[in-house]
Amino acid sequence: MQSDQLDFNLVSKPIAKKTLLVEGEDNKDGAKLGLDRKVIEAFLGHINPTWQSTIQVESSKSSEKILRRLRADATLWGLIDRDARTPQEIIDLQTELPNLLVLPRWTVENYFIVPDELVQMLPSSITTAISLGDIDIAKNDWIQHGALWQVLYENGAFHFCRGHESGYPMALLAEPILNKAQVQSQLDLWYQRLLPSDILSRYERRLNEFTLHSDLAYTHHIHGKNFFRQIVVSRVLNKGKDKKSVDSWLIDIVDNGITTCPPDIAPILQRLF
Repeated sequence: MQSDQLDFNLVSKPIAKKTLLVEGEDNKDGAKLGLDRKVIEAFLGHINPTWQSTIQVESSKSSEKILRRLRADATLWGLIDRDARTPQEIIDLQTELPNLLVLPRWTVENYFIVPDELVQMLPSSITTAISLGDIDIAKNDWIQHGALWQVLYENGAFHFCRGHESGYPMALLAEPILNKAQVQSQLDLWYQRLLPSDILSRYERRLNEFTLHSDLAYTHHIHGKNFFRQIVVSRVLNKGKDKKSVDSWLIDIVDNGITTCPPDIAPILQRLF
């Protein structure tokens, strides 16, 4: 009896997997994974071929949903895009949520827009038929786009213009407000955030900063999702013999072109092991 009991106690218990939430959505039957999940799983595979024994990756739609789930369950891990978040905003979030990881680039698509990196992901039959130099030609325009995006984000535009309870117009419509002074105060706040002279002066400062740190153009200053669609696919990849949709190009590159884990995200994902 004691021997049986001893043998039972020696049986190893399965190790509980860590759940990593990432942005994006899988299709309904799970046959097609969301882009972020496919990319992060590919990166994990190059860090540790046995990663699936200890980690499971789950698509969780948006960064807002990931943050809510991490606040509700401290055992979960989450990875969100850096987007236009400021360094202090990231520090504050990670102080609040120790299991929160932040992508070191604007979006996951920013891993597929850097010419020197992209050429390593594509077969020679494609690279010889296109001009990756056309990506660099578009870079400066998109740095300007990124600087304006950054300024509008820091000025709260993405919050107060999306219909949030505290944003435009719901801050005045969520419930009856009969006090004219309250209405005037809220309208003044919105007006101040949209003053052209203020936004333009901030934009000029941010653009100068982005131009000065041009080495971060493709990773931090350009919105990769839009740039990949409008420049990399439309102006470059689809100029060759193979013409595909944005999703098809991304799937092919992820499935066949990711041969290593980029050095900027490797130490971040290493935290999961």
